Amino acid sequence: MGGDAVEALSGKNTGRYRTWLIVVLVTVVATGLLLCGGVAAWIGTSALRLGEDREEIRTKLDDFVRAMSQRDVDRAYSLMSTRAQRLVPRSQLEASVEGDAFVTWHNYIGLEVRGVRMNNRVHSNQDVPQGKVADVQGVVRYHGNHMGALRATLEREDGAWRVHGVNITVPPSKLRDLDLSRRMEQ
Repeated sequence: MGGDAVEALSGKNTGRYRTWLIVVLVTVVATGLLLCGGVAAWIGTSALRLGEDREEIRTKLDDFVRAMSQRDVDRAYSLMSTRAQRLVPRSQLEASVEGDAFVTWHNYIGLEVRGVRMNNRVHSNQDVPQGKVADVQGVVRYHGNHMGALRATLEREDGAWRVHGVNITVPPSKLRDLDLSRRMEQ
């Protein structure tokens, strides 16, 4: 054995060895705590941002559906992304607030977002949403205790969420109620 090893084993340098060991352990523990704190902060800010995005998305969808239920096509169209406006003519929105198609919007109360999946998308087809995109699932509530299933896609444009597409499936009972309310109006 070398001389240093014999001295360490004999106890002559145990004070220096303990000090070195304590410094190493404290450094390892402090580094671990800093890393855990950094990861926790990153997760916390990500969760906070997701909550803010989720609320902005819910509000944007509610504004869109409410505008359509009030037959305010101009307002609804202004909430759509530039890409969606290029793909969907105003006349298509106007047609969806007339006749039987209006059942989707008639007697709207509010909506509940049940799920949001966000991701960044890049695609060679310029007609599909690009950049930060949110796919949303939820429930639309109507007067008369009717509920519809909501699916929507929004894309982030100039720092704000904009509607790319909305699909609402209404139950058959809502169709009957719309027919009944029309008969009562006549």
